[in-house]
Amino acid sequence: MKLPEGRPLTLAEACEAAGRGVTTGQTAQDDEVQVLDPDEAPVKAEKFSSFDDADEFPREIREELKSAGFPAPSQIQAYTWPLGLRGKDIIGIAATGSGKTLAFLLPAFAQMMEENHRPERDGAGALVMSPTRELAQQTEAEAQRFGKCLGFRCVAMYGGAPKGDQMARYRQGCHTIVACPGRLNDFLEGGQVRLDGVLKLVLDEADRMLDMGFEPQIRKILARLPRKRHTLFFTATWPKEVRKLASEILNRPYKVMIGNREVLKGNQDITQIVKCMDAFNKNREIVNTLREAGLTNPSASGKALVFCNTKRMCENLSNDLHRQGLPCTSIHGDKDQRQREDALHGLKSGRYKAPGS
Repeated sequence: MKLPEGRPLTLAEACEAAGRGVTTGQTAQDDEVQVLDPDEAPVKAEKFSSFDDADEFPREIREELKSAGFPAPSQIQAYTWPLGLRGKDIIGIAATGSGKTLAFLLPAFAQMMEENHRPERDGAGALVMSPTRELAQQTEAEAQRFGKCLGFRCVAMYGGAPKGDQMARYRQGCHTIVACPGRLNDFLEGGQVRLDGVLKLVLDEADRMLDMGFEPQIRKILARLPRKRHTLFFTATWPKEVRKLASEILNRPYKVMIGNREVLKGNQDITQIVKCMDAFNKNREIVNTLREAGLTNPSASGKALVFCNTKRMCENLSNDLHRQGLPCTSIHGDKDQRQREDALHGLKSGRYKAPGS
C-alpha cells in the first residue's frame, strides 16, 4: 500500500500498514544522528548510503539484501556497519524497530568469513544476548535468513523450550548463538557450550536486560569470553546503570546515537489517543475501535496488538472479539511455549488479526 504524505495515518491505514509489514519511512535524518569517538568527541563518521557502499560484505550478503527489497540501509546500519567492519567496539542508541539486528549480524558474518571461522573447530563465532525468548527467536530468524547464503547456522537458546532440541542443533555446528542469559548459563555450567572462539559479542536491548535483573548472569557469561573480541552494545535508553555496564565491558567504543542525543524521545511516528471510561464499557469500546479499523472484515490484511493488565482480562477480551467475528488469540504467562509460538505465527500469517497480551 502507498502511505499518505503530510498527514497522520487513520486507524484503518495504520492497521493495514502493520498487516502488510509497511513502515512509514520517516526515519531519522542525518542531522538527527550523532557519532562520538572513544573520547566522546563528535566525529564526521563514514556512512554507507547504499548497499553498494558495503562492498566489504560478502557478495552473497549484498545480493540477499537487495532481493529482500530494502531500499537502503537504515540509519543505525549506515553508521555502524563501517565501524563494525573495522573491528571497533560500538554503543548503538536507537529505538526498537530501527534495523539494529542486521546492524550487528552482518559485520559478525563478514568477520567470520574473513577469518575462515569454522564452528566444528572454533565453536560459535558470534554471541548475541537477548532479554526475551521472543526477541531471541526473531534474531535467530534473521540470522538464518541472511546467513543461509554463506552456509552459516544459528541456534537460539532460551527457557520454556526443550534443552535437548537446542543442544542437538548446537552440536551440528553453530556459527551464531542467540541466547537469553539464563538458559545460556545453564548450558555453560553443564559444560555443554564453549565460548572461547567468540569473535563478536552483542548485547541487544541491554537496558531491558538490566531492567529484568540479568546483570549477574551477564557478568557470568562475560567471564567465559575471550578478552580479545569485538563488542557491540545496543540500547534504546542510556541511563546511569546502562552506562556503567558499557564502560566496564567495551574497549574505547564509538557511540552512534539515532534521534535525540542522550535520552531518546518517543517514536514520532506514533499518534497516541487517550479514552477514559468505566470498566463496563471498555471491552465494547475496544471492539468498536477495531471494527472502525476494518479488522472485522475477513478480507482485510490489517492487524492490531492489544495489551491488557491481567491474564483474566486478556482471555475475556479475546473471547469477546471472537464473538464479534474478529479472529484473535492471546499471549500471557499461563500459555506454554508452543501456544506462544502458535500465536506469533498466526499473527504473522494473518490467521489472527488482534493478539492480546
